[in-house]
Amino acid sequence: GEYIIGMRPHDIKILREFEKEGFLSKGRLHLTYVIGSETIAYVEVEGIDLAVHLPYIYRIDTPQEVAISIDPSKILIFDKRGMRVWPRVKGHG
Repeated sequence: GEYIIGMRPHDIKILREFEKEGFLSKGRLHLTYVIGSETIAYVEVEGIDLAVHLPYIYRIDTPQEVAISIDPSKILIFDKRGMRVWPRVKGHG
């Protein structure tokens, strides 16, 4: 069947150095938006824009290549109707 992979913005990390943790990928950080003491960063990975919530201030002047990390246990899987199939919701299925 067809599935949709999802993740929450605060479950994605921009790595300051190459660290071996979780699922790693490279992306192009092209925009940061500082909100108080936090930042929303936009990273393009293989043509897909990801919004990343950072609990600290992070600014860029020009786009840059970054490494991102995603803890596999935080990945959400939905069926094509948008119903979450993993991790299972208690009381559903």
